[in-house]
Amino acid sequence: MLTINELRPPKDVRLDIASRLKAVRLSYNMTQEELSKRSGVPLATLRRFEREGEISMKWFVNLMLALRRGKDLDALCHIEPQIDLYAKEPPVRYRASRKG
Repeated sequence: MLTINELRPPKDVRLDIASRLKAVRLSYNMTQEELSKRSGVPLATLRRFEREGEISMKWFVNLMLALRRGKDLDALCHIEPQIDLYAKEPPVRYRASRKG
């Protein structure tokens, strides 16, 4: 089933995420400077993220943890277990199959 985010351009999704993190920051009554110091993310990087939605994964994770949103990271790309009482358990995959 498609979600709304799958129908939007990636830039719009990034800007929406940046807007949500800014709202979380403001709910803690925290300035950009305070969040920058708390997370270790350079102030210019934080400002660019809130304005343009552009940030590296490293800095994004730092911001999420500084804003106490680790649970949200846990939910990201979570795979729901498939339950079939009669099926054998599939082997655990550690890497992709060879192609060709």
